[in-house]
Amino acid sequence: MPISHKYTVVCDDIRREDNGKFIILGLYTPDVVVPTVPFGLPALCFFTVLESDTSGPFEFSFTLKQGDTILAGGSGKMNLPRPGLATVPLRLGSLLLPSAGSYTFTLSIAGAADITHEFSVNLAVQALGQPQAPLVH
Repeated sequence: MPISHKYTVVCDDIRREDNGKFIILGLYTPDVVVPTVPFGLPALCFFTVLESDTSGPFEFSFTLKQGDTILAGGSGKMNLPRPGLATVPLRLGSLLLPSAGSYTFTLSIAGAADITHEFSVNLAVQALGQPQAPLVH
């Protein structure tokens, strides 16, 4: 198969520098934790890394679902300039997460198997006054 999925990460925002590097902001590892539901996010981003043995333009479409309910979707064209690693950064703006539970992001690229990334939305449950665990460096 000419295009294969390496990985997808979910985050709050993706920015691209002038030199081509990406900045991933607010990386979810692995679940989205919210204080209440429904919860509105200014954006939810999916950064997908592919490996391709070909180049050229490809049509794609995507959906974000909770169960059978489609929360967001769209389609477009992307260009893979050369064989090797390629990135597909997608930003969904102004998204309402209706409830806690399982969500599925699906990326469909013409000529390739569908890419599915599942994650959960969980409610933050933390006792008042209890400190969060420290980050390990």
